Amino acid sequence: MLRPGPPVTVIAGDDLPGYSILEGPKLYKRDGWYWIFAPAGGVTNGWQSAFRSRSVRGPYEGRIVLAQGETPVNGPHQGAWVTSPEGEDWFLHFQERPPFGRVLHLQPLHWDEDGWPVIGDEGRPVLAHPVPVRARHHRPAHPGQSDSFRDTHLGPRWYWQANPAPDWLTLAGDGIARLRAVPNDLGNLRAVPQILGRQLHGDPSDLTTSLRLDATDPGTRAGLVVLGENYAYVGLTHDADSTWVEARTYTPGQGESVRFSAPVPDPATPVQLRVSSTDEGLCTFRFRTTPDGDWTTALDGFRGLPTLWTSAEVGLFVAAPPGTPGTGQALFGAVGAL
Repeated sequence: MLRPGPPVTVIAGDDLPGYSILEGPKLYKRDGWYWIFAPAGGVTNGWQSAFRSRSVRGPYEGRIVLAQGETPVNGPHQGAWVTSPEGEDWFLHFQERPPFGRVLHLQPLHWDEDGWPVIGDEGRPVLAHPVPVRARHHRPAHPGQSDSFRDTHLGPRWYWQANPAPDWLTLAGDGIARLRAVPNDLGNLRAVPQILGRQLHGDPSDLTTSLRLDATDPGTRAGLVVLGENYAYVGLTHDADSTWVEARTYTPGQGESVRFSAPVPDPATPVQLRVSSTDEGLCTFRFRTTPDGDWTTALDGFRGLPTLWTSAEVGLFVAAPPGTPGTGQALFGAVGAL
């Protein structure tokens, strides 16, 4: 029977030359060796180390087994050694890539003649690697960027800012996502929980949807937002007896700014919205008031910022001012990725 004993330090990062922030250790055993895989150096500029010993208590010898080198993959660490059902070894890790957050990578792993792990291309991360033939039948289906809203439940890419109330969203399977105008908008979408979001795509992309705002409460607004520590959106605002298409930005400490505003010719006709993003996170927001009309740029050159440890996201929202009945709704059409 195992009995608890006093804690023992088996590796002290402060005692290793050139090391800092040694953290997140993972313990394995292979061929009579105890292995500790541990990241070091911090999120942005770190590396991955491996340590081994014949005794779980040490002493351990170690080496750096994955580092950025001349590659664009910074901070390749904080990962885990995994083995596929076919017996192939891989290493999962992330890199810090604002505004896309911590982006997951899968690196090939093999063991050299001295029994040490060799990750990626001789210790440098690779951006592409062939899938082994015997593992191809296990390749998961890509969840895709589009959503037709032809189902009665959300696809796997979507998530809320907070635990949702049952009446925030109605999916009838008719191609429309109906979001209720919750009366909690104090002028900062960072504080609004009912944003239906997904991660901002790390490759250049265009995301489109249509929007009709069915609301009578002044100040009700809805739109397509890129949300992080800052945010920007293009959408519709109901004000008195009029509906306007607007683009706004938010900067921490400064609040919101209206960047574009124009009346909608026919509020009963859905307005089409589009956000285009580059691989550096620069976003352009466009709209058109007829299905075959020209796209109008409402906001260009917006750079999203991540939130703490997570990416910026693109999402759908509707909100009304506090004290209003909250009976309005936003009708979003299929979300398409071009």
